[in-house]
Amino acid sequence: MQHNPIALESGLVAQLARYGEAVNKDAQAIKWAIRGIDIIRETKQNFTLPVLAEKIVPQMVLEGRYAEALDLALETGTVLIGINKHRQDGGETLNFDFNPETFLGEKPNKLWQQAEQHAAVMALIPIAFHLSTVLVNQPTVAYEQGTAVAAICRQIGVTSVEQDWTTVARLFENIYSNKASFSDLVNLGNTFVSKGENAFLDVLWTISYLGASLQSDVKLENALIVLLYIMRRMHLSLKPSSPTYQRIALPFLSTYWITKFEKMRFRFRSPQMIEEKLTEANTFFADQQAQAIFKTVSFGLGVAIPSEFSSWLQISH
Repeated sequence: MQHNPIALESGLVAQLARYGEAVNKDAQAIKWAIRGIDIIRETKQNFTLPVLAEKIVPQMVLEGRYAEALDLALETGTVLIGINKHRQDGGETLNFDFNPETFLGEKPNKLWQQAEQHAAVMALIPIAFHLSTVLVNQPTVAYEQGTAVAAICRQIGVTSVEQDWTTVARLFENIYSNKASFSDLVNLGNTFVSKGENAFLDVLWTISYLGASLQSDVKLENALIVLLYIMRRMHLSLKPSSPTYQRIALPFLSTYWITKFEKMRFRFRSPQMIEEKLTEANTFFADQQAQAIFKTVSFGLGVAIPSEFSSWLQISH
């Protein structure tokens, strides 16, 4: 059996990117991932794209390259679902010029929907968290970037098999212009949950709840609860080791509560201790940072955390 040495190199590079992430060498992991993408573009051997895109999409988001991040996520979703279908059919992915669309069939169908759902999780979640971090200190910039992302989503919706891209666009427009209310966005998020279970609806729920925490009428006690729901979901679905969780979701949570504390210090009991604990939380491992922040905020506000979160708050790996 003969293998394309350059194609196999992309697989090796993917493993190196994973290793770099495992030993907390983010810059090195991203470097290898970018090299792997270049190899894929040269050889069209894209079976390693899902592993590499997981590293690169969050980096694109952090750099404000939202259109590129969404394009890569959509491509990755297609490749991932195509590979899964091909393997179910007993195929050998490594030995040919892999065209995932061949296995997905004609639009619209469930496979294409799954591909877009995967893309939404990969790109829209980090985009929403990153824009939320921007909004905390630079609301004008967040509005401009949120409007740009909304326009991109509307373009995707033109050829999409998931009509909810238009809903995503409206969410970004309303959330980052601060035109919505806390209760409106929470209620909207709950309607997505009531429609059933799929990854796209989960993304819409996450964006709605995240947006609710950012509105001007939000009470700190309510923000604590909605962010608990979001971060527990992110912790369990993305895993603490993922770049989106470590590099985008956790920094948002820390920035959010440090900023709230600085602006409303009088609302927190034992403020000196709360300040120290919020700073200290950033030194914890990723699987414990969010929990430490929530416990600190809960104590500071004098708000009891619902019992359903008790086991998650004690998680340690």
